[in-house]
Amino acid sequence: MTVTIGIFQNEEKVLEAIKLFQAVHAHNSLRIVVKNQESAPILTAQTDIPVEEMYEILDAQGRGGVIGVAPIGAGGYSATGATGAGPAPGGIIVGGLKRDDERATKGVMRDIGIPGDYAKECGEAVEAGRYLLITESEENTEVEAEALFIQAGASDIFH
Repeated sequence: MTVTIGIFQNEEKVLEAIKLFQAVHAHNSLRIVVKNQESAPILTAQTDIPVEEMYEILDAQGRGGVIGVAPIGAGGYSATGATGAGPAPGGIIVGGLKRDDERATKGVMRDIGIPGDYAKECGEAVEAGRYLLITESEENTEVEAEALFIQAGASDIFH
């Protein structure tokens, strides 16, 4: 299997790369990796390409750690952080994820199929708010994918 990873500075460039790539290779698999959903409102709204959120994966795997917690009280905060009248379930709110754990970030990158040689760089890029566009194919499309990603404005490309 051929894997090509493009790192992009903004969502518009990712959308352009998707458009260019799908015009040539409609049958290939594309995925997007972002820090969290809040950092990718355009991508989640304007494309049907799967968007994987690194912090959500870290949290689900129990690797994220907890920065802080706060109690949930009646009429206080909900699990989503919203406030409102009425009773809220008892428990705690996770204040955030420990985002500086390089091993956890690198592990997530490997878990989602980023080759080990590039897991650190890709994890650092996502941590910095950049976007990964990943294509997977049974064919040898890495040269063409690289050209299309560069045309769309990728800052780095790995295969």
